[in-house]
Amino acid sequence: MLSQLYSSNSKKLLFIKSVIPILYKETSKKKRSSVITQIKNLAITYEIRRNDILFIATLSAALSSSKQNPAKKIFKPKPPENYTIKDAYNTLSDFRALDYLMWAIALDHKTQTYLCTNDKSLVKLWCAIEPNKFKFQGNLPSYNLKFKENLFGNLNDIEYEWVLESME
Repeated sequence: MLSQLYSSNSKKLLFIKSVIPILYKETSKKKRSSVITQIKNLAITYEIRRNDILFIATLSAALSSSKQNPAKKIFKPKPPENYTIKDAYNTLSDFRALDYLMWAIALDHKTQTYLCTNDKSLVKLWCAIEPNKFKFQGNLPSYNLKFKENLFGNLNDIEYEWVLESME
């Protein structure tokens, strides 16, 4: 489990650094489709699974208003030239905590498993994705997600479909 999670760290760090310029500025309605495509292409480049919470949170942070969005607060975007590798590690560590939690639940869903944190944004993101039906598919955990409104609430139906299609 740990080797699988750690093996993708360097690519995830590069992915995080590469999406910060997108996340730093609000995405206008006119650019939403192209931003989704851009993020999807970066995910493909850095081999980020499109059902990975990192990918989903990136879409949410790029497309939703930052006031209510827990994903954007986890990334803590700032001007790209000021976003350091330390910032990227901090972001990645938050997503890793959720990965570990999901692995633990999938390994033994009968045991109550908890993540103790003071990070309100991380808790809000967990509640906003509402993961359920954990199991293993091959050697990876599988789960269903049920998105709450604060992740993609400002999108219209067509834009929301674009988001869902990008996750396929």
